[in-house]
Amino acid sequence: MDDLACARSSICMEYFVFADDSSGRLIRDVLMRKAREGIPVKLIIENVINAFMQKRYFKEMEAAGIDIRFFTADDKFLFTVLPDINFRDHRKIAVIDGRIGYVGGMNIARPYHVEWRDTHVRFEGPAAGKLEEIFYQSWHWLDGTGEPTALYGGQEDERIELVPGGPFYPVFLKRYVELLDRAEHYAYFQTPYFVPPDTLMAAMRSAVERGVDVRLLVPRKTDHITATAANQSFFPALLEAGVRVYEYLPRFNHSKVVVSDDRECWVGSVNLDNRSFFIDYEIAACIRDEAVALGQKATFLEILEDSHEVTPEDISDWTPIQRVSHHLPRILLKQL
Repeated sequence: MDDLACARSSICMEYFVFADDSSGRLIRDVLMRKAREGIPVKLIIENVINAFMQKRYFKEMEAAGIDIRFFTADDKFLFTVLPDINFRDHRKIAVIDGRIGYVGGMNIARPYHVEWRDTHVRFEGPAAGKLEEIFYQSWHWLDGTGEPTALYGGQEDERIELVPGGPFYPVFLKRYVELLDRAEHYAYFQTPYFVPPDTLMAAMRSAVERGVDVRLLVPRKTDHITATAANQSFFPALLEAGVRVYEYLPRFNHSKVVVSDDRECWVGSVNLDNRSFFIDYEIAACIRDEAVALGQKATFLEILEDSHEVTPEDISDWTPIQRVSHHLPRILLKQL
């Protein structure tokens, strides 16, 4: 909110969820105020997930001068783009004045800011300019007008690589497999949803066999009972492969973070499931900076203090009904 309030030339935002709740209204009010001051405010909102919100909420924003595009379709999306309805814009992007950027797991809604644990990254400089370019690729595809501010004239920040992904090209799966293949000491993964392709499971197993410490952290309870069951259905195979698995106990952990070997970490919107790898539009920052990697490693290990490490004894205590209830959602989510 501080960065938005200080915007002087432009605000570009792309979000999966923009809720009509206490957090959403706070952000909305700042955006409306900046738009009334004459600052160009551009907003991309995923249409399907927000389809049942009161249209008045967005109409008020447009009346204040905010330029809004709904990803996938207009109000008649069920009839106009039914073949594309499964492709969602799952990104969470904010760029202020072309010089400050945000990506991560947090949508604009109270749970992400107050109730859950989540992770976002803020950066300044050329990487923010690159993020603005990525935003405008979507903006122009949705018939929006305007161009990036181009403050940095093609400069690059070697520490921060912004990686966009979309349907049919599994760039994040490829990059995570490569990370595991080159890992020498450890690779730690945080995700709320773990329904991975066989390729990722094989890469985890291979890394463990080379002596790499591979750990996975998921929440004990997710925001969807089917996702919780699907996560747990992979525990036997993960333990058999030598991966250490933890369940975070205090609350829902929505973070999507990967860190490896004190030199590389990823923060973004990408879950470790088929939707993020093959179907949805996603974004992540690959940060090659020792201090940032060490910070994320320390955070991961700190979270483990409030987590339960899953053991073979835990698995053996599952009842037949529990085993079936785990695998049915897994079969369903594998196809989505």
